[in-house]
Amino acid sequence: MKRLFQSICMTSALLGLVAAGPHPVRAQDLAQGSFVLPFEVQWGGKTLEPGEYHFRLPSPEFGEALLIRDAQGNAKLRVLTRATDDFSGPSMLTIVKRNRKRYVTSLGIKSLGAKLEYLVPRQRAEAGERTEASVPNIPVHVAGS
Repeated sequence: MKRLFQSICMTSALLGLVAAGPHPVRAQDLAQGSFVLPFEVQWGGKTLEPGEYHFRLPSPEFGEALLIRDAQGNAKLRVLTRATDDFSGPSMLTIVKRNRKRYVTSLGIKSLGAKLEYLVPRQRAEAGERTEASVPNIPVHVAGS
């Protein structure tokens, strides 16, 4: 009886510690950082307004997507990623203009040596519109690099 009572007390204490913790336990992120958009872009089917954003790429072992938050910490986007591991160069977002809108085509992360790629719509050929648009690159700050 005494052993059962001790077991119940220990279980209650552990549950109390878990409930009182300020943040859920989570594995170390693979990468996290920030960038500033000078203009509106389309990314993963959503529109991001000009401004500062923060991203987090959880460990790929959990199969999670890239998570984007605005400067106030509000969740803005959760987008699935296809990665290539032959990237070398500065960390940056690559944007392409198609069909009168700007789309994020990739996020290069130097510290990972990887480029995360995203699908964008095909260019429609319209009278008087250029079929090839310039590709601006937006610098990305990656934590720890």
